Amino acid sequence: MSDILIDTDILIDIANGEAIAIEHLRVVSIHSAIAISVLTHMELIVGCRNKTELNQLNQFLGRFQLLHVNIAVSSKALELVTTYRLSHGLLIPDAFIAATAIAENLALLSKNQRDYRFIQNLHLLPYPPATCLPPKGSRTILRGGKAIAFSTVVSQQFSSI
Repeated sequence: MSDILIDTDILIDIANGEAIAIEHLRVVSIHSAIAISVLTHMELIVGCRNKTELNQLNQFLGRFQLLHVNIAVSSKALELVTTYRLSHGLLIPDAFIAATAIAENLALLSKNQRDYRFIQNLHLLPYPPATCLPPKGSRTILRGGKAIAFSTVVSQQFSSI
């Protein structure tokens, strides 16, 4: 079983060359098994602009355990949407990702803390962690646009994770 479930936003930041996300994933993967939800995989596929990016994405995601939606996850997601949709605006994909973490007894790593912090029984890891902040004066490489670009440079960064 995995120790940490990674949310889509962290992987998008890695694809965009965000130093904090890259370093944090490198650090947590030393001591923890990493998993992603099938919803995260699908969200990332939607961001691919061509088959080359899709192939690079699939190669990168192949290193993580892929967790599928099962009865426990669906039941928990329904409970979360029922409880938190009206009061906190919980969205269906976020409900499934949180439900996966809860049902599989995993910590969740997400940049979007506000999307999850109100959910009881969810072990939400802080982000960014103080240990992964870049040193003063360092540059963060950004790859612009909303679409994730799994370019050759980014693929090389992934190989070190």
